[in-house]
Amino acid sequence: YGEKGVLALFSDSTNSYNSEPTPSETTVAPALDRVFYRAEGRVILSTFSSNIHRVQQAIQYGVKYGRKVCVIGRSMERNIEIAMQYDYVKFPKSIFVEPEQVAHMSDKDVLIVTTGSQGEPSSALFRMSMGEHRHVKIKPNDLVVLSSRAIHGNDGSISGMLNNLQRAGAKVSHDKDIHASGHASIEEQKLMLRPVNPKFFLPVHGEYNHVMAHKETGMMCGVPERNIHIMNG
Repeated sequence: YGEKGVLALFSDSTNSYNSEPTPSETTVAPALDRVFYRAEGRVILSTFSSNIHRVQQAIQYGVKYGRKVCVIGRSMERNIEIAMQYDYVKFPKSIFVEPEQVAHMSDKDVLIVTTGSQGEPSSALFRMSMGEHRHVKIKPNDLVVLSSRAIHGNDGSISGMLNNLQRAGAKVSHDKDIHASGHASIEEQKLMLRPVNPKFFLPVHGEYNHVMAHKETGMMCGVPERNIHIMNG
C-alpha cells in the first residue's frame, strides 16, 4: 500500500510513550494456565469485553481445569455470542451455565467471566464487590483476576473496587503477566509509519498528550508537520 500511495493514515496513539515492544497476546497464556492450576475456589476473571482472544484463552483454561463458564455483563455476553455465531471462537454450549446456577455449584467447578475491569460503577464486578449483585456474592476463597491495564483516569475507581473485593475476603490477581496491551509502542508506530509513508497523518486514540507524542514520532518518520492533523473532540 505504501508503494501504491496512501492518502491518510489514522494510527493508535495510546502507547506513544512506551519504548518497549508490545508483547504478543500469546504471552498471556502461560500466566493464565498458572492462575487456573493454583486456584482453590471460584475464578472470577474480568477483562475488556472487546478482547475476544483474551476471553477465549480464559475460557479454554477454565475448561482445561474442569470448570463450567458463567458469562456475566451485557457487553461480554453480547460479544461472546456474536463471536460464536460467526465462528471466531468455537465452544460447545454445554460448557456454559447461567448466573443463577453458580450458587448451587462446587467452587472448583466455576469460572465467571465478567465486565468491570475498569471499576465502572454499573459493571457486574463492581456490583459484586459492593455485595449488590443479584446472583454472585464474593466468598473468601474466590480468586478475582483482572486481566487488563488501568485506563488513565480509572485508577481511583479500580482501587476502591479492589479494596471492597479484599474486604469481602477474595484474593486479587492483577499481575503484569496476565495482560498484554493491545496498543502499539513507539517502535511499532514507526513500523507502521515508514512503510505506509502516508501523505497525511492523523494520530488518534488516547489522550491529547499521547496524540502529540505520536505526532513527534510521525515527523521523525518523515511526515511533514503541515500534513499532520490533530483532531479535537
